[in-house]
Amino acid sequence: MNRQSWLLNLSLLKTHPAFRAVFIARFISILSLGLLGVAIPVQIQMMTHSTWQVGLSVTLTGASMFVGLMVGGVLADRYERKRLILLARGTCGVGFVGLCLNALLPEPSLAAIYLLGIWDGFFASLGVTALLAATPALVGRENLMQAGAITMLTVRGLGDFADDRRPAAGHRRRGVELRRRRRGPLSPP
Repeated sequence: MNRQSWLLNLSLLKTHPAFRAVFIARFISILSLGLLGVAIPVQIQMMTHSTWQVGLSVTLTGASMFVGLMVGGVLADRYERKRLILLARGTCGVGFVGLCLNALLPEPSLAAIYLLGIWDGFFASLGVTALLAATPALVGRENLMQAGAITMLTVRGLGDFADDRRPAAGHRRRGVELRRRRRGPLSPP
């Protein structure tokens, strides 16, 4: 009798090296998109102190990600996926290097941050779509559901990991604030 497990079976990562490479690349892509989505608004807020410009940057970056996902799906169906993945990763890397160099300047360019955010959002999401489109050919139809569950780890795992830590940090800060109020402003925590 075959027992059903409640745990996720990660054996595809062990038995399919090409799928493992795509999984790692997708993980890095999702992580870089998350960092991009946080770093650009923070840097713009620190430079301009304008919530309007922060909102504009988030809107432009998000719109470029959306367009990248749509274009990436079409291109992944029409062209060789390996070449598309490498092109997207390379151009996205150039954008991240540009953001890094811009941040090192004595006075970073706001226009460069906007443009490179759009650039990286577009090419990173284009690459993510191509990576997803490559999965069925790497694992076969019989393993597609298992591959989909493993792939969801990159999206759900990163989001849940970050979300689980934020409230805990907030509760710790709130507890310290309440203790200080009870003892007085100059008492140690």
